[in-house]
Amino acid sequence: MEMPKTPEELVALIDERIDSHKPGHRTPKVQEFTNEMDKWFSSQYPGQDYEHIKVRNNAESGLKAAIKARLQLKNILSLTDEQIPEARQIFDEYKHLLSD
Repeated sequence: MEMPKTPEELVALIDERIDSHKPGHRTPKVQEFTNEMDKWFSSQYPGQDYEHIKVRNNAESGLKAAIKARLQLKNILSLTDEQIPEARQIFDEYKHLLSD
């Protein structure tokens, strides 16, 4: 990485680094994984009425709890790119568990 040459470049670099460490900041890889989970749950529990949404939310909460427990995360938003392979393995096992 090239060193900043002007004060403005230094400020931009600092802002970029701060933004990347904010809680809830999702990298493209983490966002892709999250989207994949959302799509799977929506396809498994497609109803829009209260009962279907409640069941879908319970299933999602179970998966997120399993990922948080295994990876020792305080919050699912703390998931990093390096943790995606293990989170994906948990997701695949969870899908298998919920399959008919």
